[in-house]
Order: sequence, then structure tokens, then C-alpha cells
Amino acid sequence: MRVESFERDLKDGYKIVGFHGGMIDFPPRHCQPLEMAIFYDGRRVNSDEDWKRYVFPHVDSDMFHNHEYRSQSDFLQNWHGILMGKHGDWKLNVAEVTPVSVILDYEIPSSHCDHGFVWLTLPDTMYLEIIGPEGFGGIAPRYSIDFHSESKVAHVVEDMGHIIRDISLCIKNPSRPIDPICTKRPYADNPYIDNLRAKITEYACV
Repeated sequence: MRVESFERDLKDGYKIVGFHGGMIDFPPRHCQPLEMAIFYDGRRVNSDEDWKRYVFPHVDSDMFHNHEYRSQSDFLQNWHGILMGKHGDWKLNVAEVTPVSVILDYEIPSSHCDHGFVWLTLPDTMYLEIIGPEGFGGIAPRYSIDFHSESKVAHVVEDMGHIIRDISLCIKNPSRPIDPICTKRPYADNPYIDNLRAKITEYACV
């Protein structure tokens, strides 16, 4: 097994992409929806009551506050069930990780118009797991994501089967100001996208 540690700046942020991410030249098996699971104190959130108690208080979106999204009434009315996977037509397409939260982007694959997103700000007692479509060898990549709110660092473990990466995603320049509106409410775009640094330990041939 090879172990290597390194750092790099992330020009375009950190995104886990499913079926629609500009990957038109990739085989269809790589363009499938993402699967998501959320854990509280090591226990998967499953029941409606658990989702209501542990997850929904940490969800928000510009879509909930901005009238320009009124045309997306299906997502706005059913976002609770969509996150829980109860509306099978809606699929998780992109999970974009920031140092403080994750943006979850949903679409209906058969439609070019239906789109919705939420901003999930998990407390330190919780973590998120994203599973991507199977690649070569039948291995589905798995991403475990948790946050350290005090230091504003996201911790991501990428398990690709033969390679595991342990990533700390942090703000490159903490003193650099961001748009003041972003400190008051959620937003569609990642305000840290060009101010991110990844500290990575890679384990190869595991």
C-alpha cells in the first residue's frame, strides 16, 4: 500500500456528480443518480420522525424564500419526501461540499425543467454518506462527509475500493470576505468555491 499526503487548491470546489454533470462522453453506467444516507450518533436516520427531528431543522434553500422559483412548485411542496427518497421521480444529481455544509441538487432526469436544491448544514454529531454509480470492477464509490463547525472544516473520506482518500476541506484564506448576504441566509452558489484548499492523505492499493 502506498501512502501519500499532499495539499492543493480547488479552483472549482468539490462536487460529487451523478447523472448530469457535463459527462456526455462517459459510459451510461457513470451517469446514474447518487444515493444518500444521513447518520446521527452513528445511527442511520430512517423513520419519518428521525428525519423531522434530526435533519429537516438543518435544511434551507433560496427556493424557500425567493419568488423566482415559484415555477418549481413540485419540489417546493415535496422537498421533505424528496430528501427521504420517497418521490422516485426526483433524483440526487450533485452534492457540492463546502467547509460548512453541502448543497444537494435534485432533478427529474426525464425533464429539463424540473430542478431543486437545498442547503444542508449538519451539526458535528451527524454525517452524510453519498454513494455513486458503480465503476469498473463493480465498485461503487462511497463518500463519507462530516463537519467541524468551530474550525469550518469539512472532512471527506473517499472510498474508491482500491484507493481511499482522507480529505480535509478548508477555507484557504479565512480573512477574505464573502458576500454579506451569504451570512444571513442560504444561497444557490458556493461562496467559498474559489477560496478552498484540500489537505489529502491518499492510500493506494488498499
